Amino acid sequence: MHAKPPRFPCYDLRSRMLRASLLLLLIVLETTVLGGCSGKSSPGSLCYPSNRPGVTCEPYPVLTQDDLPDCQVTLTSDNVACAMKLFAPLEGPPWPFDSKLVAAAVTQLHGGAATYVAPDWQLTVEHILPTSCPFPAAYEYATNGMPFDLGAGCGPFLMVGGNPQEADCVKSNLTDCWDFVALDQISDICLIAASAPSPWYLQPSAAVPQRGDQVFVVGDPGFNWSAEQRRQYPLPLVSSGKVIAVLGRNLILSAPAFHGDSGGAVLNAQGQIVGVLSQLVADVRQRGVATVPDSLADYYSGATLIDDQAREILRATTGGTGLPDAGGDGSLVQNDGAIF
Repeated sequence: MHAKPPRFPCYDLRSRMLRASLLLLLIVLETTVLGGCSGKSSPGSLCYPSNRPGVTCEPYPVLTQDDLPDCQVTLTSDNVACAMKLFAPLEGPPWPFDSKLVAAAVTQLHGGAATYVAPDWQLTVEHILPTSCPFPAAYEYATNGMPFDLGAGCGPFLMVGGNPQEADCVKSNLTDCWDFVALDQISDICLIAASAPSPWYLQPSAAVPQRGDQVFVVGDPGFNWSAEQRRQYPLPLVSSGKVIAVLGRNLILSAPAFHGDSGGAVLNAQGQIVGVLSQLVADVRQRGVATVPDSLADYYSGATLIDDQAREILRATTGGTGLPDAGGDGSLVQNDGAIF
């Protein structure tokens, strides 16, 4: 009778290590498939729903309408196929700015958007304010920071910028003539007192953007999304494009925009506000309120520039929090330290 060969502990140890390594490899592979942008997407992931065979999830395209011949139209709420290629959520692509800060600073307001520029003040556009808010009896584009009081439910309000024709309209007690000005003078951005304070706000850029600069529009465009599309495109949404032209106080952008973006921030790559989304070129042409160069496509968006006058009014109203100093050297004046 032969004795059983002795067991070798080192062999058992190698077997256990091999099994453990295989198990770990399977876990890693499964995690890679679930978390990536191909194969099956996990329930919590955000991505562009792909229609390629065998692929369900891809990075968001974030294109402009110039890139998409089939989308070179003035968008409607039913242009969801285009919207999915033109917009992406702040939670989505890696953006060059602090997306968490931007998400906290840009909010929905009266069907449009507004951006905190100080703990108690938001920057937006006048035309999204409810009709129940009485329009000021006179525009006073002073830099003393004294806002209009629009009454209960509307709050203090201050126009940022302006033009001589608007002043003449008020002086002559005329109505319905606010918009009839040159394209490079259209401006209806305003400051409103926030309904609730926020510790998160954005600062205006100290420099005017130049033609060809990359910009990002952050707002709340409303399309007829399906439930699954809405899950993949939670608000706020971002579009990206170039500065096509700088016309006086207006920026013309290839970054797409749609109803609900009005009042949204136009940011540079540093996450600083260079303008406020105010209109589409098509809307200006349709209303006939200004002469628009033929070279500008209807689907281009327009934003009011944050210029020196706007910065002065913001500084006077907000106390200078996070704004470039009056010397224009780009240094910041901040209250109670930096909170970004």
